[in-house]
Formats: sequence, structure tokens, C-alpha cells
Amino acid sequence: MTRGRTKLASIQRRLPRGATLPSALVTLDAALARSPAGALGHFSLGAASTKGLVDPPGDRRARLVPFARLPCGDVLALWWEGDVAEAPRVVHVGAHGEPPRVFASADAFLAGLASARTGAPDLDEGDASPAARRAALGGKLSRAQAPSAALARRFERWAARPAPAAKARPSELEGLRAALARSVLAEVARLPKPYRWVRGDVFAMWRLTLDRTRGTVTWPAAGAIVPFPVPDGPRLLEAIARGTGMRGTKVVVTVASDGTVFAGGAPLAPAPRRR
Repeated sequence: MTRGRTKLASIQRRLPRGATLPSALVTLDAALARSPAGALGHFSLGAASTKGLVDPPGDRRARLVPFARLPCGDVLALWWEGDVAEAPRVVHVGAHGEPPRVFASADAFLAGLASARTGAPDLDEGDASPAARRAALGGKLSRAQAPSAALARRFERWAARPAPAAKARPSELEGLRAALARSVLAEVARLPKPYRWVRGDVFAMWRLTLDRTRGTVTWPAAGAIVPFPVPDGPRLLEAIARGTGMRGTKVVVTVASDGTVFAGGAPLAPAPRRR
């Protein structure tokens, strides 16, 4: 395998399932292989990272695939905004907080590179003239287009992480605590005697787990992990999770036999007492 193909393979391995490598990158790799270093701009083709530059949330991260790095630390990446079966756009992500530049397609980026009109000095200040660039890249190139400001705004919205939800007031958390404790202790009272553990000075705790993807709650009852039988359970645990800033697809809340509710390892704040 040649060095150029190794670089393309490193990019291809990171493509999301169902996506294909744009032919423009194959063209670019071939042109780089037969051109002097720096003739087509100053950048390194191959798998790169956007760590510290941009961090899309959740599964969106897989639809942003870096394919080149510039000497200044900037990164070029393929961006699938939606369906991975569609052609990706090309995003130029700045290393110092600059607004992104977004090309409508890999072909549009290649045309801008051939014409030295990408707007990035490291890409446009190569050693070859625009005419020599176009000759090196060969084939039919689309007409050079400037990066799209509208697409840049869409990318920024797409890549932004949602703001954390505002935490609930202590009085709201107290209402949730009381409602959940009542529900749990009422269900505990219905368990067989060996599993109740609620009278006298015996202190017991029950661990409830909310699966946010399924909207279900399970708990340990009669020696097994089973669905929590209270219909309002998922709503109460979700409200507690949001009110305390808990994240993740699984939320664990513990209810003690004295009515204390622990979320994220800490007891819910009680409502302030009136004097």
C-alpha cells in the first residue's frame, strides 16, 4: 500500500456507517503525490482530531470526520449534517476560536483550493499558481465558491452542546422527594415480610434506576430487579434528574426508609422551615 493510500485509509476508517469517501479527496491525494511539497498549500492530509476545537454532542461527533491539519493547528473535516448517504460538506475549524468556514461540498472545497480562494492563508499561499494548481488537480472542477456564512451558522448550531437545565428550587425538590418517598414506602409495605425492613430502628435503602431511553424505572423487590410498579415513577425520577442537573441515559436515585432521597450521591435539599 502506498503512503497516500494509507492516509486515505486512515480517514476512511473513521467514516460513519453508510458514508462513502468523497471522490474529491481521492483526487486531492493523487495530486499531492505528484506535486512538490507545498505546491497546493500547506497542510497534511490524513486522519486528524478536532479535540479542543469543537466537540459536537452525542452521536453527532461521528458525523464530523477530520481529514487534514494545517500548520497553524486548524483542521479540515467532512461534515454530515443529516443523512450520511448524502454528500458531506467540508468545514474549516479554526484553532484559535475563529468562526468556521463551511464549503457546500468536497468538490466546492477542491475548486476553492485549486483557485487559491479558500480564505485560509495556509491553503491559499502555496508555491504553485492557480493555473498550475488546476492543472495538478486535473479533471473537471466545479466553479470556485466562497465558504457559506449561512452554512457556518448552521454548523455552529449543529455542533453546540445544549445548555444545562436550570436546577430546581429547594421547595420544588422537597415536593419531589416527598412524592417519591411516599410512593416507594407504600410499595415497600406491600412486599413480603422478609423484604419490608421499615419498622423500628431498622434503616434500609432502595435503589431506583431510570432508563431515560426507554422511560422505565426498575428497583430491587423480593430479591430481584423488577419494574417499579408506580406509573408516576418515571416522571418523578426525570424531574429529580433535571432538577439536580443529573446527566446520562441512566439515572439512579436512592430512597431510604426514613424518607430521605439521594440523587447523585447527595440528599435532596429540604424546603426551608418557616419560623
